[in-house]
Amino acid sequence: MLRWLKTVEGAIAIKRPQLKGLINGVLRQFQRQQEELLAEFNASDARYLHPSWLLKRLQKAYPEQWQSIVEANNQRPPMWLRINRTHHSRDSWLALLDEAGMKGFPHADYPDAVRLETPAPVHALPSFEDGWVTVQDASAQGCMTWLAPQNGEHILDLCAAPGGKTTHILEVAPEAQVVAVDIDEQRLSRVYDNLKRLGMKATVKQGDGRYPSQWCGEQQFDRILLDAPCSATGCDSSPSRY
Repeated sequence: MLRWLKTVEGAIAIKRPQLKGLINGVLRQFQRQQEELLAEFNASDARYLHPSWLLKRLQKAYPEQWQSIVEANNQRPPMWLRINRTHHSRDSWLALLDEAGMKGFPHADYPDAVRLETPAPVHALPSFEDGWVTVQDASAQGCMTWLAPQNGEHILDLCAAPGGKTTHILEVAPEAQVVAVDIDEQRLSRVYDNLKRLGMKATVKQGDGRYPSQWCGEQQFDRILLDAPCSATGCDSSPSRY
C-alpha cells in the first residue's frame, strides 16, 4: 500500500494530477490479477526487459553469453567524465571534486577518464560550464588511445555529432586542424555548443561521409576518426530506459 500511495503522489509531484485515476485503476487491476499477470510475465521474454527481436538476435549471436549481456544491459550504467587536460590534470580536478563533496575514481587505462561514485547533474560538477570536464563514456574516450592525434596534423572526425570526440581530439592535440563532419544539420548544433563551452575551434561541415568530394574536395588528412552509425544497442543501458 505504501508503494501504491507513493506512485499516486508521484503524479502530483510531477504536476500531472490527472493521472491519479489512471494509476489507481492500473494498480487495482494488478492487485486483482497479480498471480496471473506475474506468471504470464515470467513465462515471456518481457522479464528480460529487452524486445523479443533483440533477444533472438543476441541468443543466435552469443548462445553462451546472451543472458550475461542482457543482465549487464539492465544495470544502471556508471557516469564517466573526461577531464580537460588543457585546464587541469586529472588529479587536480579530482581534488576539486572532493572539495565539492563528491567522489570520483580514475580509470586504470584512460588518462582523462573519471568515474563518479554517484551520478550527479552536470551543473553540480566543478567548472563544467567553464569547459573543465565533459560527460563521456569510458569506451568513447578509449578510441583516442588508438587515434593518437598529434599537434599540427589535419584530422577528420566523420559522423562527428554531438562533438564529444571532436573536442577530445583538440584536448589531446590543441594545435591539430580538425574538421568535424556530420550528415545531420540539427545535430551539428551540438558540436558548435560543445566547442563553445570548451573554448575550442574546429571546421564544422554538414556532409555525407560516403561522398567526401562534396564537402572536402581534394583535401587530405593525416588521421580519420569514423564513429559510424550502427544498431545503437550500446544505448540499451542508458539512463533513458529508467
